[in-house]
Amino acid sequence: MGKSFFAVVFLALAIKSTAFATPLAPQPVVAGQWVKSWLLCGPIPLKFWNDPVKAWGHIQGFTDDYLNSLGGEANLKVKDGALVKLKKQTLKWASYSTPDSIVDLRKILSRESPLCAYAYTEVIANEDKVWTVAMGTNDGCRLWVNNLLVWDYKVKRPVLPDEDLIPIVLKKGINKILLKVEQHGNAWGYCFRFLPFKPSQLTAKADLFTVTSNEKGETRLGSSLSNLVLSQLINNLKLTVVNDREKTVLEEKRTTDYLKSFQLDAGAFKPFTAKIAYELSSGEKFSQQTHFTVGKRVEYSLFSNGKTNYRISVDPQASESEQWAAKELQHWLKEISKATFDIQNFDPMYRGAQIVIGYNETMAKQANLAFPEEADETYRYCNIGESIYISGGKQRGTMYGVLSFLENESFRRSRDKGEK
Repeated sequence: MGKSFFAVVFLALAIKSTAFATPLAPQPVVAGQWVKSWLLCGPIPLKFWNDPVKAWGHIQGFTDDYLNSLGGEANLKVKDGALVKLKKQTLKWASYSTPDSIVDLRKILSRESPLCAYAYTEVIANEDKVWTVAMGTNDGCRLWVNNLLVWDYKVKRPVLPDEDLIPIVLKKGINKILLKVEQHGNAWGYCFRFLPFKPSQLTAKADLFTVTSNEKGETRLGSSLSNLVLSQLINNLKLTVVNDREKTVLEEKRTTDYLKSFQLDAGAFKPFTAKIAYELSSGEKFSQQTHFTVGKRVEYSLFSNGKTNYRISVDPQASESEQWAAKELQHWLKEISKATFDIQNFDPMYRGAQIVIGYNETMAKQANLAFPEEADETYRYCNIGESIYISGGKQRGTMYGVLSFLENESFRRSRDKGEK
């Protein structure tokens, strides 16, 4: 009886250890087939943030590189049995092959939280080619392909197959895949496979390109994809930047280094629109528009505590509707702020803060605007320094501009607070 029980226990231990003893061999890339063989390393203890704002990002400690002794996350060299020494523990990389699509880290590594763990594998591709990584993780994750960080997801979630669709480049031969998954609590795991790349994936969830800029006017195209992937996907890209008057201020064509920076005038805080047209290597064409601002943002107080430094300036030749609009603006500003905005004739020599109603030559010169047709019902409002200019066609355009200014979302929020 005792010997039989011992044999059963020994067999159970042998089965359990076999799951971690299987040597990792590079797997061929097969479209739609789940990647099941991995080296796993974990669990690595983390800490929840006390700051609720930071809690929307990765768990505290997740972004630390725990693999420095093996080359680091971006240059990992690892084999089955390799050790990772942490402050209070030593972890061992171990082989694991999942019986189904999901690698259940909670079952394999730990039922505690918060944690993170690494998963590493290698795949063999027959040619240099763009593929789509289709994966789901519970919870947030980071993904490196051939030492390049290609994906970073920060929010806790359940495992959903193919939730993340990430275009990547696999080179001919062996490719390295490193996945880092965090654990907020309850279920913990991931699933991973490769799917053929489809151009429609580029714009299925968001624009392919973003634009970032700083106060000095240094502006850069960005993307969720790396330059390496973009160079495989795109034949060429045309970038056109226009200002708020639809005047082209920059135009260039790119065939490489799609994400390089460009310089714009940062003399004042200005809005711009980037028009991006690109052609894929397949011949398909896409375009997008992205709005952004350049320059240092300066906020001016329109009124505070029932007082204002502003006046309303109206051209002596203002139309009847423009004069009505000035009085309407004065009335509602008084209602909102309890401050009195005097209405004065526009004086080009005046240097104080003002809200200018209607088009005038000073505005034309400073803002580089063409005189609108009298019946033109379009309008625009902008600031030159601390002064606000609202203009349009004399019949109705300027009047519509004043009404729009009063209904502007940011102005309404300031109105509700009682000051701007």
